Amino acid sequence: MQNKHISLLLVGTILTGCTLGPNYSRPEFYEDQELSSNLKLNTKTPKKITADWYRQFQDKTLDNLVEQALQNSPSVNQAIHKLKAARYGLSQGEFQSFPMFDVDGSYNYENSSQDKSIGYAVDRDYYQLGLDATWELDIWGANKRNTEALEATYKAAGASFDNVKLVLISEIVSDYANLRANQAKLKLAQKTLAHRQEVYDLVKRQYDNGLTEFIALQQAQYSVDGAKVLIPQYQMEIENYTSALSVLTGILPDDLPSQIAKPTQNLADKAPSYQVEKLKQLPVEVIRNRPDVQISEQNLIAQNAVIGELVANLYPNVSLSGFIGWQGGEIAGLIGKNTRTYSYSPAIKLPFFHWNQLTNAVEEQKEVKEEYLYAYQISILNAIKELRDAIVGIEAEQKQNTSYLQSVQNMKNVLQATLSKYENGLITFSEVLTAEQNLLQAQTELLGNNNDMYQQLISFYKAAGGGLENTWQTERKD
Repeated sequence: MQNKHISLLLVGTILTGCTLGPNYSRPEFYEDQELSSNLKLNTKTPKKITADWYRQFQDKTLDNLVEQALQNSPSVNQAIHKLKAARYGLSQGEFQSFPMFDVDGSYNYENSSQDKSIGYAVDRDYYQLGLDATWELDIWGANKRNTEALEATYKAAGASFDNVKLVLISEIVSDYANLRANQAKLKLAQKTLAHRQEVYDLVKRQYDNGLTEFIALQQAQYSVDGAKVLIPQYQMEIENYTSALSVLTGILPDDLPSQIAKPTQNLADKAPSYQVEKLKQLPVEVIRNRPDVQISEQNLIAQNAVIGELVANLYPNVSLSGFIGWQGGEIAGLIGKNTRTYSYSPAIKLPFFHWNQLTNAVEEQKEVKEEYLYAYQISILNAIKELRDAIVGIEAEQKQNTSYLQSVQNMKNVLQATLSKYENGLITFSEVLTAEQNLLQAQTELLGNNNDMYQQLISFYKAAGGGLENTWQTERKD
């Protein structure tokens, strides 16, 4: 008899290999060749982006800020704990298909009614000690599908961790570049103010000596005031970006490195150096491997597994439970040959009266899967758009930079010649004022273009995934 039960148990174990529901297959919305062509990538000699791409700017202060942020940022630490929670959830799910054992110890005292008309009176103690076992045979693969969903959730949390780092690094580099650009503009405004003050002093001397008109003196004062107005504006922007970096790095503004306020070298003074064609040497996989795209795909995988789990619930559920241990009326000598006991109880449960409810649940989750499917497609399209826009942007900004450099040099020459003519009384001061304004505008536009080149380059690396492909597998904190 026992051999028969053992045989049934083995048959049940073998059946646990069955898994119902759809197996996941990545939807290929677009061929690799289509993606490469639309992005104008050079996939013949592809090069992967490294996670420390920002080091190419050769700014140690920036490097330190990124390193501090990765250690201290509340956003990163939040993502780490989300990843840990998902991992513990996965660990729980992996044990669902195994028998569960619990130590069972209990005591029961019974004193029944003394009325003999309802039977004999009972007055007894009852002790039990042993091992309870329960096992739900995963014949149709419901637990396996649940584990698949949990694993996908875990991987989505890992991709979310990478995405948090990608956004964090990109925002730090972007805010840092904006900070330096405004510091450069402030320095330019202060230098311009000093120069215009010198010109004003010159005009004032000429006016005092009766060599120029009052209107020229007023124009010179207007020029000085115009330069003064710019300074508070840039100071405010500097404070704003300093505060932004404080939030990103998890460091109070006053505790940020002193190099933030007084840079020994300002990267905004010159444009970043890069070759567009080399930037295009990317593998087409950068689109599907972007952290946000991976999150979308893992959500789809998890939803696919949910459908399989619900399909499995449409079929009979088989479970086994049992007990082995000792039972007796006295605690002394409870563990002995005569008090040994065991029991087992196989059970089968088949959904019947709520069949429609279960089938509708399956259909509902199929529709949810379609939502996730199109969300995945949207994430790919957004990734293509962002990378394409970034490539176009860095090409355009690079071409403009040459023109801005030439404009600054031309305006310097014009102002120098204009001042010489004015000092010799050949032209009015209004022409000097125009030349000064044109030079300041050209210099400000050049600084703006330098920063725009940084911003487009940052957008490019962010759109290409920033080299953060599954780094959570090795960088997560245990």
